[in-house]
Amino acid sequence: MQDVSTTDIAIGKISNISNIFASGTDKGIFELAGKSKIGQALGDEMDHMEFYVNKKAMVSTMSELFGIVEQKNKE
Repeated sequence: MQDVSTTDIAIGKISNISNIFASGTDKGIFELAGKSKIGQALGDEMDHMEFYVNKKAMVSTMSELFGIVEQKNKE
């Protein structure tokens, strides 16, 4: 890796990080449902493609990938 990267991280730490990623389960490719439109949400007065994710799709994907669960407010 010396030819393509520079770091001050010790080789032991790099090995540990590598093992964390290698031990994960490949879950494939996820595609979030949502709507695309042309808009000016950036405020630069230029048209850009914008994507608005479907909240249920986002929560479902985050749950599946990371075990994150949506919490309801107690208001």
